[in-house]
Amino acid sequence: MPRYYFDLRDEKGTAVDEEGLELSGPRAVQAEAAKSVADMARDAVLSAPLTGSRRWRSAFATPAVPSCR
Repeated sequence: MPRYYFDLRDEKGTAVDEEGLELSGPRAVQAEAAKSVADMARDAVLSAPLTGSRRWRSAFATPAVPSCR
């Protein structure tokens, strides 16, 4: 199975996924990305100060698509 990497970038920098996950294909990647984004959004809301804002985005890459990283 191919290994996919999920990096996280925000205004403070980039957290590079060094391990990645072996997933069966594009649908499994979509499902993992959706779960990860939901988890990150929940954590961001729960840990955010009551004022101000924070922006973040995620990206994924595979050995076949290194430019996504």
